[in-house]
Amino acid sequence: MKVCAICLTADRPEYTARAIACFRSQTYQNKALLIYDSGKVPFIDDELEPNEYLVRDNNGGTIGELRNRAIALVPGADIIMHWDS
Repeated sequence: MKVCAICLTADRPEYTARAIACFRSQTYQNKALLIYDSGKVPFIDDELEPNEYLVRDNNGGTIGELRNRAIALVPGADIIMHWDS
């Protein structure tokens, strides 16, 4: 079973860094993290692991619209968890 965590963030690099740390502390092996950044100041992390992905989206929208766009990027996940700042 594949689990994907989606971290919606905007202009909160300290929150995003903490979300990544929490994700990495999980012991379940078949997992992925999608950081979906819609902020004006981009979150930059050159140290993402192979199961961690960063997507920038400057198109705006409601939380629901951002979630739907993020979900569309993770087909094949059996469970999707949302982490919102």
